[in-house]
Amino acid sequence: MPNVGEERNALVVSLCLSVAKWYIVDLCNADIIYDHAKERYDRAIEYLKKLAKGEVNISSLPIVPRTEESEQQTRLLYMVHALNLITNSG
Repeated sequence: MPNVGEERNALVVSLCLSVAKWYIVDLCNADIIYDHAKERYDRAIEYLKKLAKGEVNISSLPIVPRTEESEQQTRLLYMVHALNLITNSG
């Protein structure tokens, strides 16, 4: 059963919120908060990339051993994200 409520990691939730807010701002062209949202999005994505590569660690999260299967899943997720960006950019 996945963690819910207070059991979730607050940092990961905050990073995910920054990413979600960026997509909402981008969709609605809200220029007023664009720069702030873009800055937070960039920082969140950079941190999540470092977390995925194992360059940083959140001590309260379990460490998942890197395997060929997990590496393939990571590459697949990056490809899906890239395709979404290409598809939604026009």
